[in-house]
Order: sequence, then C-alpha cells, then structure tokens
Amino acid sequence: MDHDLDTLETHAVGSPLPFIAMAGLLFGAIAAATLCPQALRPHLGPADMERFGAYLVFGLCTSWAIPKRPLAVVAIIAIAAFGLEAALNLVPGRDAHLVDASVKALGGLCGATLGFWSSHLVQRVGRGPLLP
Repeated sequence: MDHDLDTLETHAVGSPLPFIAMAGLLFGAIAAATLCPQALRPHLGPADMERFGAYLVFGLCTSWAIPKRPLAVVAIIAIAAFGLEAALNLVPGRDAHLVDASVKALGGLCGATLGFWSSHLVQRVGRGPLLP
C-alpha cells in the first residue's frame, strides 16, 4: 500500500489524528516540565516514576499515531528522551543525567510496546476468534 503524505489511513484504533494531537501536546507538556526551573516543575510522585509514566503515555500515543512505523516511533522516543535531557545542560540550575534519560526512554518504549500490542489485538479481534 502506498503511503501518501496527503492522506492519513485509518488503522486499528481509528483515525490517527487525535493520537497525533495527543502525542504533540504530551511532548509539549513533557518539554515544559523538563526544561522549567526546578521550583516550577510539578511534582506528582517519585521523580523516576514521573519520568517513566510521562514517557509511557507519550510512547503509547505515538505508537497509535503512527502504528505502521515502529522504527520511527522508537526514534522519536529516543530523540525526545535523550534530547530533552541533554537540553537541561542549557538551563541554569538544572543538570542532565544519563540514568534519567534512560528511565524516560524505557518508559516510552514500554508505552510504545503496549500501543503496538493493543493495536494488533484490536485488529485481530476484528477478524474473528483470537485462538485458532
């Protein structure tokens, strides 16, 4: 099937447009929370759980937005996690840590895996019984 940039195909979870919008909004929120001064950063729980959870949801939405491009999803997640963490070096009073970027990337990959798996399951259920 040809992929034309002017058309977006419907997939297992419906139109990709809401998921593209959600992934973009989530990335913006993650970037704002990551790059803002420490005192302004929201605190919802332990820092590693916040990082993992935020990127898990981002990975899930990204995988639903572009389900037929798993390598692109992995690249987006990795660039977002490591790129935003590296950008912390430009913010006064903030410092980047490889371990933090790794937690973010792992959360994103877990979310993407869940998204790809759920898309596959929805497609499979639509075709009939799950067991042969």
